[in-house]
Amino acid sequence: MALFNFFKKKPIQDIIEQAVIINFKYGKTDLSDLFSLENRLEDFLKDKNIGDLDGHEIAVDGSDGFLYLYGNNAQLLFDTIVPILKEAPFMEKAKIHLRFGDVNDIDTKTINFILE
Repeated sequence: MALFNFFKKKPIQDIIEQAVIINFKYGKTDLSDLFSLENRLEDFLKDKNIGDLDGHEIAVDGSDGFLYLYGNNAQLLFDTIVPILKEAPFMEKAKIHLRFGDVNDIDTKTINFILE
């Protein structure tokens, strides 16, 4: 019987991914500082098991970029990584977008603020 329980559908709250999207001013084409931050975040999140770093987008001229993180609780995910973000000078005054539901749901709650 345990074999059949393995194939049960997950509850809907386990499937919905929440998001933390960070828009930052980078200001250079050397991406080593960004890669270093991503490596720190990935290692940290792996240990905490509360979310994943999905990657980044950055302008060709290095002027600005985005980091994308996903997990079951956007607020917890952000609260956990904020000390690491604050150590990266290019994250100063980054625009943070927390999404608390499915991207396709028009009633999804979002919070926007600036990292101080």
